[in-house]
Amino acid sequence: MNFDEFKNELKDSLYEYFGPEKHIVFSSVMKQNGIKLTGVNIFTEDTNITPAIYINSYFEQYKKGRYFQSIVDEIISIYNEYSVEEEIDVSWFEDYSKAKELLFAKVLNKEKNEELLLDVPYVDFCDLAVVFYLVVDCSNCKGSILLHNCHVESWNVTKEELLMEALANNRKKAGFVKYDIVELLLEILKERDDENAESMIKELESDQSYGIKTAMYVLTNKDKMYGASVLLDVAGLEDFSKEIDDSFYILPSSLHEIIAIPAKAAETPAYLESMIKEVNRNEVPDGDFLSNHLYKYERDTKRVKIMNFA
Repeated sequence: MNFDEFKNELKDSLYEYFGPEKHIVFSSVMKQNGIKLTGVNIFTEDTNITPAIYINSYFEQYKKGRYFQSIVDEIISIYNEYSVEEEIDVSWFEDYSKAKELLFAKVLNKEKNEELLLDVPYVDFCDLAVVFYLVVDCSNCKGSILLHNCHVESWNVTKEELLMEALANNRKKAGFVKYDIVELLLEILKERDDENAESMIKELESDQSYGIKTAMYVLTNKDKMYGASVLLDVAGLEDFSKEIDDSFYILPSSLHEIIAIPAKAAETPAYLESMIKEVNRNEVPDGDFLSNHLYKYERDTKRVKIMNFA
């Protein structure tokens, strides 16, 4: 079964379950880093918002042997949990004075998002692009809407105005959060239930009891979602620099967080950049990739710069 046949079978199965009162359509969506996904949308004439359930990963699971009906059942379960049965008032979207309260900024790799950026307002930052999105809360779910040029034109606002409002919301609502990397690893490991996790927890806690500390910090936001945007938080970066009493190198771990290393405790910049590339190549999912370059926050200038080794 190829992908088109998979879609047709899925559509037939969903109609069999929901009946003709539901409309079932597929949409192609350009996501970050050049990734195109196909989503299935299930809705009635009385609804104007519905979750897009992306099916590409399900097709890959099917090719590896997953039972087709279990995929159908999972999609139905997701829809039943997150669907919005009533029409949602979205009139606020047409009013920038209301929409700006929900406006946030995130950073993407500029080169890998060239096609997306043709239709999206953005601001340059080093080798990255700052783009804008709205966070929308429905009755039983939270979603985001990426701003496109048509939205900005209807509001008659500039990119500079968007940036000012978005960064204020990032700072006030999303926040700036710092973790010692060992503390974060312990938090993640304690959510796992296996022997390897238990062994690693004991080792890390033993290091802590002996006062062994790492000079690596994870910087992100409260939700750990698009947390690499703290790169844009001038006050947050300055406060962190004062706390460690140093400039610091920035490793772009993913779209959702960055790693900071005090300059006086760091390996050579060239080594750090080679480590970034290796981790990106072997560990980071394509959709979460941010950059292969090393950055540095200079305490004296209070600016982030990209490190060049040409």
